[in-house]
Amino acid sequence: MDNKILACEEHIDEALDEFIVEKETFPILEKVQEGVCSFCKKDASYSLEKQG
Repeated sequence: MDNKILACEEHIDEALDEFIVEKETFPILEKVQEGVCSFCKKDASYSLEKQG
C-alpha cells in the first residue's frame, strides 16, 4: 500500500479501515476534485495520506 489512498464516497469507510490497519495511525483526510478510487476506479472524492 502506498502512503496515499484515493477513495470515492462508496469506499471511504473501507479505505479508512484499511489505512488504519496497515499504517497503525490515522490519515490526513482531504476532499479531492480529481483522481480515481483505489478500490473501484470511479472518480475519487477523498485522499487519505500518512501524516509527516
